[in-house]
Amino acid sequence: MDGPLDLIQMPWLVRQAVNLIVGLELKLDEHEFHFIVCSRIKWFKIREVFALSGEARRFQRRDLRGGGAQGRCAVTSEGVWLAMQWEDPLGTCTGMRRVAILWR
Repeated sequence: MDGPLDLIQMPWLVRQAVNLIVGLELKLDEHEFHFIVCSRIKWFKIREVFALSGEARRFQRRDLRGGGAQGRCAVTSEGVWLAMQWEDPLGTCTGMRRVAILWR
């Protein structure tokens, strides 16, 4: 894992935290989608809450660097999609990923 983390210049502390990730908790209610990264340390979680209305929400960057992140959520027949945009420093990134599949 060092190669990819070197490439994106991931800070040492965050490199250590990657090894503590034990899973994701995904919750969907009538107004919001909750995306929670769980770790072996009970109190250390990354929590992001997205509005189902599609409104943009601001977050701290997941890699704990300066700058911010912005995210939007969309629910389609294929599942829940997150569109994220990370800001400087060390470059920007925009991506959209399906993070959950809906069962009916």
